[in-house]
Amino acid sequence: MVPAVLAGGFVVLGSSMGLVLFAAVQVAQRSLNYGVIGPVKEMLFTVVDRETKYKSKNFIDTAVYRGSDVTASWIFKGLVSSGFSLAQIAWMYLPVMGLWGYGAWRLGRLYNDLRAQATDDAPAPQGRRRD
Repeated sequence: MVPAVLAGGFVVLGSSMGLVLFAAVQVAQRSLNYGVIGPVKEMLFTVVDRETKYKSKNFIDTAVYRGSDVTASWIFKGLVSSGFSLAQIAWMYLPVMGLWGYGAWRLGRLYNDLRAQATDDAPAPQGRRRD
């Protein structure tokens, strides 16, 4: 959902750039980060053991999130210094949103597979005993 919403925002920004549109896309992006991405990221860790959870959370929060922020800003600066307009850059980010959407879809399928495997491995619940 998040890549699709942001891709729609980039299409709007690419077709008609304006400060109000830019602000609206920025508000949508930040609200999706806190309202959707955060809880979904935490949900993904429910199907792994505790050690994997804490090691991977630290890696994702530092290397992946911060690394992607730095990389995206370098790419943006490079494109701007190459003479591309903001509207052109917005159109260039659409394939990135497509890759993100595909990655999210694959991750969701892997999560469902792991969750199904975990429920298959869990012992069957015992009936209530009356003492």
